[in-house]
This record gives sequence, C-alpha cells and structure tokens, in this order.
Amino acid sequence: MEDNKGFSKYYPLIYLVISFGFSWLLFLPNVFADNALATTPLLIARIIAGYGPAAAAVILVWLSEGREAVQRLLRSVIDVAGRAKWIAAAVVIAVLSVALPIVVLIFTQGFSLERIPTSSWLRLLPNFIISLLFHSSVADEIGWRGFFLPKLQQQNSAFASSVIAGLLWGLWQLPTYYFVGLVESHLSLVWLLIETAALSVILTWIYNSTKSLAVPVIFNGVFRTLTQFFMPLAVLTNDALRFQQLYSGVLVNIAIVILLFCGGKTLVFSYQPRRSGNR
Repeated sequence: MEDNKGFSKYYPLIYLVISFGFSWLLFLPNVFADNALATTPLLIARIIAGYGPAAAAVILVWLSEGREAVQRLLRSVIDVAGRAKWIAAAVVIAVLSVALPIVVLIFTQGFSLERIPTSSWLRLLPNFIISLLFHSSVADEIGWRGFFLPKLQQQNSAFASSVIAGLLWGLWQLPTYYFVGLVESHLSLVWLLIETAALSVILTWIYNSTKSLAVPVIFNGVFRTLTQFFMPLAVLTNDALRFQQLYSGVLVNIAIVILLFCGGKTLVFSYQPRRSGNR
C-alpha cells in the first residue's frame, strides 16, 4: 500500500488527534469520579485509555503502509535478539533513576523502607509484567517511539524530536493527574513535563541505537514499576513531590550525559578508535 506523500505530512497531527481523543474520552469517567478506579468499569476504562497511542499508530501504519508494516511494528516490541547488553543497560539506568532518589530520601527525610511489607517486595516482578501489559508501557512505546518519533525525526533532530514527543506525551497523561484518590494528585504537572521530556531523550537514545522497541519497553516498564512501587510510601510520608523532583532531576542529568556523548542530531553514540600514528 503506497503512502500518499502529500497527506503523510499530516500523520503526526492525526496521530495526536486519535491518541488524545481516544484516551481522554476514556480518562474522563475517572476524572469526574469521586474515587478513581474504584469500580470495575472505571478500571477497565483506564486500562483501555492507555492504548490510545498504540491504536493511533496501528491505524495510521495500516492505512499508509499495510498489514505487513503493522506486523513489523508489533514484532519490534519483542525483538530482543542481540540486544542483551542494551537490555542490561536499560534496566540498570532505570533502577538507578529511582534508587538514587530513594537513597537521598532515606538520608535526608528519614524515609524508611521497613514500612514496606515483604509481600509487596515479592509482587515487584508481577507488577512489572502488569505494567508492561496494562499500565501503558507497551502501548506508550508503540505509539510515541514506534510511530510518532520517527515521523518527527524526518524533519527534526533527534533531540528536538525527543523533547517535542516528551512534552506531548506528558500532556497526554494530564487527565490522570486529576484522578481523585490516586498518588498522581499529589504530584506536580510541571515536573511531569520535565520528567517526560527527559525520559523521551533517554528512550530516543535507546530506540535509535537498538532499532527496536523491546528495550525502550523494558526501560519504561522498570521505571514505571519502581516509581509506582515507592510512590505510596512517599505519599504517606509527605515526600511525594520531593520524590518526583528527585527522580526527574536524575533523568535530566542522564539525558544531559547522553547528549554530551551522542550529540543531539542522532542521539546515537558512535565511537571510532584513534588509528595508530594519528594524534
């Protein structure tokens, strides 16, 4: 199926209209609920809403490139072949992004992990799997990195594309910050945008370097699982906003290091060893 080149320039805008329209419509019941996610219909609406970006990507890829292109996009989510080092790096960076703020809170705020029951620690791996499937980690990457980012990079640098995608990704999550009774209601919308912009730079670096969605999905899932795991305790100790500021700050610093080593044009690290005799 041939892509209509004259029409394809509107695909990023169409993607945003579908993603925001589909997701926000399903976010609204929880925005207006007295207690978000308190009933099965509200929970189902939230889960389905998270698939807005993926649905938009699949629809547009199908229309513009056909079924095989959709299959390639979806297969990329599980394409881990030859990427063991990148997976390890993604997990380590995601863990450090959350662990460092927790250490700071422990030493400065008296944040105590003893208040987390053993049963909760044992649920970390199941929570990671749930995060991948139902908390938008897979859907996020199919939409924002699998479709929207490559379209932006056709006209912009990788860094500019990352920031644009990250800010819009943050705005897409905006209604969830008005869910009554959830931890997001304790957080800052400004810091959300800082977080998603920095995350987007990191995820672009991973995606551009691996040419696969699998590693960004794993990074997204680990980071999301850990922040959601520690956030209830942070809320309980009145440290939720500080926690958000700390992990957002770590992400910003990681993004800056990536930019310094990779440059903003491609966000791909390219090392060429000096040849003998060259100074």
